Amino acid sequence: MNDDKILFKKNRRKDGKMKKKILALFTAAALMAAGVPAGVMAEGTSADKVTVNFSAGVPGAFDMVDEELTVQGDLAEKYFPDVAINEPEGVTFADAIVAAHIKKYGKEKVKDYLDISSGDLGTQMNKQFGNSNVGLYFINNTSENVMSVSTIIKDGDKLFAGAFKEKYAYFTYAFFKKEEYKAVAGKKITVKLAAEGSKYDEKTDTSSYFEVIPGTAKVATVDKKTGKMTETQFITNNNGQAIIKLNKAGKEYISATGTADGGYGENPIAGALAKVSVGLDKAKITKAKAKGKKAVLKWKKVTGAKKYEVYKGTKKKGKFKKIATVKKTTYTDKKIKKSKKNKNYFYKVRAIAKADGKTVKGKFSKTARIKIKKAR
Repeated sequence: MNDDKILFKKNRRKDGKMKKKILALFTAAALMAAGVPAGVMAEGTSADKVTVNFSAGVPGAFDMVDEELTVQGDLAEKYFPDVAINEPEGVTFADAIVAAHIKKYGKEKVKDYLDISSGDLGTQMNKQFGNSNVGLYFINNTSENVMSVSTIIKDGDKLFAGAFKEKYAYFTYAFFKKEEYKAVAGKKITVKLAAEGSKYDEKTDTSSYFEVIPGTAKVATVDKKTGKMTETQFITNNNGQAIIKLNKAGKEYISATGTADGGYGENPIAGALAKVSVGLDKAKITKAKAKGKKAVLKWKKVTGAKKYEVYKGTKKKGKFKKIATVKKTTYTDKKIKKSKKNKNYFYKVRAIAKADGKTVKGKFSKTARIKIKKAR
């Protein structure tokens, strides 16, 4: 890292500390106006409880991915008693971080991976998820009111606790325009990425205050269990747009890697997270033909499909019965009954896959008719 970049990053850290001091003064003033003496805050209690979605990580990896947590207001004080003086009444970000560590490591090992103390700015983090270089916290995609982890959180809040990979390194906190997308396996969708502080212009579909250099940032898939990120497609323009294609059916998480300028220079991206519900495409029958006393079917392979269900009926708009589940893209129906007159049989197919213990089903193909010649 060159000297200019190190100096820039050190200055940015000083600017951040100054902002924290200013916020601390405002916080103290607000508490005094409310009749609470400085340094004596009302502690949260176990009766205070909220449910939030919590994520944490560093650039390029997650420690926790979109975990729903029910958080009690006395957790930080219970595990780290000296922070009680700084913990206000209610549930704080610090309580949520403790809850996250309990969820991941168990009650007995919380202090192996987490350290919280009382400081001039309120409750402050010294270590989280084993990372000792910590310090950026976001509620609902903004850090405007999150300069310490004493901040009150509410039901339904989305939290991100960030850490750094190296000393004096920073990251650009990023988020997707949507928290959830829908896609079909093997087909392209467009996603949009922005940085904290960005505002979208709905008319032009562009964002301000966020720039990426095409080729320096990528969309990545995220493994919810391990937090590992796998890069996919490049972000294609300076407005954070990327055209991506996911081939696995089910619920996928996407994030971003690489670098971006969120208003503080080019820095690694962290925090971006969105869910993608990936369905299966509609099956397409390419062959439906009678062969003696058999009906032969063939269809195109569906991206993401593990198996196919074959249904049969005697009327195009009548009832259909599932007659087979197969892995291949062909099926021969040997149960064609003899008839004294011409007879029509109707078939349709759909793709299926298993994801997270659930079955994902594609749409049925168009109905194919097979005409059986009269018996001789």
